[in-house]
Amino acid sequence: MLACDCLGISKECDYFGLKYQNAKGEELWLNLRNPIERQTGGGVAPLRFALRVKFWVPPHLLLQEATR
Repeated sequence: MLACDCLGISKECDYFGLKYQNAKGEELWLNLRNPIERQTGGGVAPLRFALRVKFWVPPHLLLQEATR
């Protein structure tokens, strides 16, 4: 995921994901293996994405300092 690469957490990017708000106001996770355009249905521009923690891992098990 490009967002994780920019933040320097590329080794542990599986713990993070992108969420966005659809037209109904629901927050949905994006599947990062699929194109964003197909998942958002075109959406109302501009779309705002939020980087969120999907899986909490105890800090002593993390490999990268930036992830902590």
